[in-house]
Amino acid sequence: MPRRPCLRCGTLLEKGSYCRAHEPKLHKPPTPGRSGQTAFAKAVLLAAGQRCEAAENGVRCTETRNLAAHHLVRLRVSRSMDPAGGVALCRHHHALASAAERRSA
Repeated sequence: MPRRPCLRCGTLLEKGSYCRAHEPKLHKPPTPGRSGQTAFAKAVLLAAGQRCEAAENGVRCTETRNLAAHHLVRLRVSRSMDPAGGVALCRHHHALASAAERRSA
């Protein structure tokens, strides 16, 4: 069987395209401690009816896609994962809220 080089370093291989040192990672292992954030997001989005909770001029946003759970009080300050401390925001309103927080910090 012909040997071929690793696509990254050129080491000759019996099979495959990469040596052990350069084998691409197919998925990232879960980050420890993120399951609480996932539960928080699910609870916030469920409570919001899977719809953005931002309102402009008294009219609630109608976006139902690209939603994110936003902490009303920064997580590093409150350290609370209580869903009552969060709101569901679409990508646009989440960017606006995050920018406003950065300006006020």
